[in-house]
Amino acid sequence: ELFFAPGLRSDGRSTVAGKVYQIIFNAANAIIDIAADAKKGTFETGWRARMKTAHAVRNGYWYAETAIETASFDPAPLDDSWGIRICRNFKNPWDQSRLGVNVLAFASPETMPLFRFSADAPIVKHLSTTDAARTAVDIALSLSNPTDRPLSLKATIGNNAVNQPRQYRIETVALRPGETREVRYRSPVS
Repeated sequence: ELFFAPGLRSDGRSTVAGKVYQIIFNAANAIIDIAADAKKGTFETGWRARMKTAHAVRNGYWYAETAIETASFDPAPLDDSWGIRICRNFKNPWDQSRLGVNVLAFASPETMPLFRFSADAPIVKHLSTTDAARTAVDIALSLSNPTDRPLSLKATIGNNAVNQPRQYRIETVALRPGETREVRYRSPVS
């Protein structure tokens, strides 16, 4: 299950979204795709994602790979902020696979991780969301510089439990060409 909120805006206190796109697919290539207009409160059941998928089951795990044409979405520059949520299914807890902190309001744009796309961007890998004992938020990112010049980055990692204040850790990172570094935000779960 994939959620996309192109052009998502957040000032740290409120979030403004236009359309939120939801795509659900399975290993049999059955697809459900729908667009919700957050401003109008309407759904577009006729919207279709232009995408290709590949699937495999190995060692009892389902692996999926998908390529989605960005033209499927209303115009929003790729270097603009995009809210993106990736989850295996919406059953709680989402421990099969997920991107982002486990929240009940998983379709709400204000709970989605923010992304920007750029050819000159670092490679960002999401390493963890919680600690092994599930007693703390433990968001870890790996940042790599694939370019042939130094990159100066500002990593903002945040947590916003439903109806709780937003909490952030901001770290400035300078990466040499080919260098990889990890940044982390930890906060106990109350």
